[in-house]
Amino acid sequence: MQPRLGLSIIVCRTFPSPVILCTQCRFKRLPQLRRTSTDNSPKPPPSLPSTQTSKLAEKAAEYIDTLQLRALAATQRLNDITGYTSIESLKQQIEKQEETTKAARDALQNAKQAYSNAVTTRAETQRELTNLLNRKTSWTPDDLARFTTLYPTDHENEILVQKTAEELSLRERESEEASTELGRMILSRYTAFFCLIVNAN
Repeated sequence: MQPRLGLSIIVCRTFPSPVILCTQCRFKRLPQLRRTSTDNSPKPPPSLPSTQTSKLAEKAAEYIDTLQLRALAATQRLNDITGYTSIESLKQQIEKQEETTKAARDALQNAKQAYSNAVTTRAETQRELTNLLNRKTSWTPDDLARFTTLYPTDHENEILVQKTAEELSLRERESEEASTELGRMILSRYTAFFCLIVNAN
């Protein structure tokens, strides 16, 4: 028979818990410890409910909108202080005045053409009337009919020339006023821009 190994239990101050010693080999037998998980990797946070996520998204959107509005207001305020707003306003007025000036010039060209046509028509009528009157003694029935037609036409042409001349004078004045106003606006914008640069420096 093999001898049985003896075990002894010793309690000391060094080891507060009972220490089991083998009486044969005097090796210390430590108490068995419970196995614990050695996985120290962080666990993912619990997912939020869909309703709470939706509320957070709405709050974030509102916050971004508020920031954008504040930034826009701050930019507008800065433009007002620096004078950039007035320069931008002048630019828009100039663009509108350019369209007005172009329309006035187009109307002037049309008036010039109408006046030129009226003068040319009356000149041709008067020339033909003069030729008929120069050979009045040898008129044929056709010449008499032609004279009867041209004479009242010449009077109408004279009235048309007067009307187109008045229209031309009006369009010339409007075109000149529009061009003058455009030049004044452009000068004002350049002056304001120059002042802005000087104040910035």
